[in-house]
Amino acid sequence: MEEVFLSKKHIDTIVQRVADEITNYYWETNDVLIVGVLEGAKPFVEDLYKRLSGKFSIAYLKASSYYNDTSSSGEVDIDFSMTGFVTGRNILLIDDIYDTGYTIDAITKKLKQMDIISLATCVLLNRINNHKKDVNINFKGVDVRHNKFLIGYGLDDKGERREQPYITMKEEDDD
Repeated sequence: MEEVFLSKKHIDTIVQRVADEITNYYWETNDVLIVGVLEGAKPFVEDLYKRLSGKFSIAYLKASSYYNDTSSSGEVDIDFSMTGFVTGRNILLIDDIYDTGYTIDAITKKLKQMDIISLATCVLLNRINNHKKDVNINFKGVDVRHNKFLIGYGLDDKGERREQPYITMKEEDDD
């Protein structure tokens, strides 16, 4: 059984608030590169980008610790083929969810080793009761206080339903 966690209208409100916060944060900064984590953050990144004021550009990297499962393996694979794009830039890393923190922790550590000017982080969802890694998140959409599995608006259920314009929740699978 599933129920709606965030409606499309609620997501739009959250995205506008976060876009306003990011615009204010980077008000006097030029050349901010948004690095979105594929596949989950893509809808959030694209909706945010449309609402930002200032000089922003987008690049994506592929990273995962889930491997078509519903819980993190703790091992993170990151494709940093876009490394050249980050040199000498202000980076805004955007992910769909800060759950265990393994993925965003691994990416931020790698980015900090590169020749970047600054690094800020943003997530749509912050599952506050599940963090295994402590990561500073500069911009948060909404705190999640339950352990139900979330699907839609980029979040998938074993590769499916990312395209839902809203987010539903269901109990974790037992299989």
